[in-house]
Amino acid sequence: MTLHDHRKILTQENYSKISHLYAEDFGKDRDHFDFIDQAIKIATEKKINKLPFVDLGCGPGVVTDYLIEKGIPNIISIDLTPEFLVMVRKKHKEKVKIIHGDMVEILDQFLNSGVAAFIAGYSMIHIPNEEIDILLQNIKRVLTSGGVFVMSCHQGTKKGLEQEPYQTQKDHRLKEREVLLSYMNYFTEGELTRRITNTGMEIVRLETFEAKVVPGEFPVPKIWLLAEKLVKD
Repeated sequence: MTLHDHRKILTQENYSKISHLYAEDFGKDRDHFDFIDQAIKIATEKKINKLPFVDLGCGPGVVTDYLIEKGIPNIISIDLTPEFLVMVRKKHKEKVKIIHGDMVEILDQFLNSGVAAFIAGYSMIHIPNEEIDILLQNIKRVLTSGGVFVMSCHQGTKKGLEQEPYQTQKDHRLKEREVLLSYMNYFTEGELTRRITNTGMEIVRLETFEAKVVPGEFPVPKIWLLAEKLVKD
């Protein structure tokens, strides 16, 4: 895999350098996973839960871990950062299909209507804004009829490069002196509603939660949503 977008290159380099610190601080963060429970319930009721659940931007594997605990038999974990995939592979080598790469390019290669659920936990926040609608259209295309999409993100309007919070917070555990940058894409509730509705998916649930003040976190409110593909292709 070769990245050509400098924003994605910087983001990957940033996460490679903070990967173990990030896993330590966020690797067990299950706030608002009732959205995932609801997605599993919908998929089970529609009898599509044997199809793959895709952890889209899996990071150190917090969603993948949860899906395994919930008995999901077919899981695909995708991430841009190789260090994160090493962590997931060590825990779940025989249970999970692992794909390294850019989620936008990877989903473009998926077949139609073959996935039960996509779960994008704080991962689409790193996708350049001009690619978001393409990605959402592909998520809708790849979902089977009745399939579900869970997404969490930061609330706001900024879209651009931003310095790593561990650096701006002067976290003593991070020894990197070079400035670390990631591309950050914030969303509003109205923007998400419009962009997801435009794909033909229907939003089932959308809520905003207050920010948590913890190391390494962007101190802004968080949006979680659950959408469903209702119309059969």
